[in-house]
Amino acid sequence: MDQEKEQVIAWLKVFANFRNGVALTEIIKMEESFIKEPHWLSPLHGEEYRFYHSFELAGICRGEEFPFTDEGPLWDGICKDDASRKFLFVMAQDTPEALKGDCGDIPEREKAAVANVFKMLHLEADGDLDAWYHEYYPAARALAFVTMLSNPFGNCMEKGFRGELIFMNIIDNYLGVKTTQEQWDVFYKEMIAKMFGARGLPYVVFSVDLKV
Repeated sequence: MDQEKEQVIAWLKVFANFRNGVALTEIIKMEESFIKEPHWLSPLHGEEYRFYHSFELAGICRGEEFPFTDEGPLWDGICKDDASRKFLFVMAQDTPEALKGDCGDIPEREKAAVANVFKMLHLEADGDLDAWYHEYYPAARALAFVTMLSNPFGNCMEKGFRGELIFMNIIDNYLGVKTTQEQWDVFYKEMIAKMFGARGLPYVVFSVDLKV
């Protein structure tokens, strides 16, 4: 993990463990009002701040037809809400550049999976698939991964559960990159317009601002 990422994760470690993550949960609830009492699975002090891939968690397994060949993102944070039957997968960043990038030379199976999710979210008329591949691939790949985990026909998640993706944006990180609220707002307006069009963020994605 590079130094810049460590500075971002430092905040998540603090908030996920402070009062059992209650303060961090309340911040997420401001955007995702349907979660009830989620508990944090990582990064926890009692586990030496261990991070998890999705398939390391109880209740999630790799289905036979799961289209991604690797283990997927090593999530910056994960919480689970048994009441609303959701896993929340967190990507934390203090600069928009972390969500930008080109797909490069990826396997055709993965490229097809991203395109399938684009179609599953009914974005043909509103979104720009090229922007998914060539401008915002880190964000698009994480979204595709979580969407495919939640696919009821994929048999990856415990029955009745689904996953949601949380983009956690660090505001004015004095330990790292100082991105203002206004800069984040401009970035998301542009990203959402290109990736999703007038539909806005899909129901499985939430953008959460953490002011430090």
